[in-house]
Amino acid sequence: MKKVTFPEYWSVAKSLQPEARTCFFSSFSKQEQKQIKRSYQQGGWKDVFLRNQIDELCDLVKEIYDIDLFDLRIKITRKKVRILISRVLWDDIMDQFSEYDNCFNLYYVFGEISSKIYPLSPNFYELYLKE
Repeated sequence: MKKVTFPEYWSVAKSLQPEARTCFFSSFSKQEQKQIKRSYQQGGWKDVFLRNQIDELCDLVKEIYDIDLFDLRIKITRKKVRILISRVLWDDIMDQFSEYDNCFNLYYVFGEISSKIYPLSPNFYELYLKE
């Protein structure tokens, strides 16, 4: 019996709807399902999928709010710029990413960025480089 790997399974399954994907996975024998799961775990595929979801969320933030989070991070960390942003907006962005806090390191999006309420206007946060 040929060993089935996750990349082989995913090459077909990625184009399927979730229900069809479940049926497709169930069509494999128990041994093949174990091989696919083992290949998924050993290949670091969970991190790849989480990173893709986070990248898609960053794209959504850019589309909806016209804020490029990667550009924002570069401005703050490399150019040492302080940025004012609406508290409501920033809280909404942070809420959208909160589900990933416990399962993925969001450093590449928010690393080295701190925020505090802007003293001259409590409706804004000041984003700045952590010291």
